[in-house]
Amino acid sequence: MLRTGAVRASHGSSETDEQFDQRYVDYFNRKDIDGWEIRKGMNDLLGMDLIPDPKVIEAGLKACVNEISLILL
Repeated sequence: MLRTGAVRASHGSSETDEQFDQRYVDYFNRKDIDGWEIRKGMNDLLGMDLIPDPKVIEAGLKACVNEISLILL
């Protein structure tokens, strides 16, 4: 079974991959998140040049469900 994990280029961070993933899951699962914050979170992930864990992508997509501006794109 092939598994692809998140790879981060920053050398100064002491955050584990699990902590990193949970931080973004918590960010996208906030009840008061708006479209701008969802876009910012996704853009931040893209800027890190990594492959996020599927649970991070799932949380990001679920955050889009109640945001009409993101659903229509």
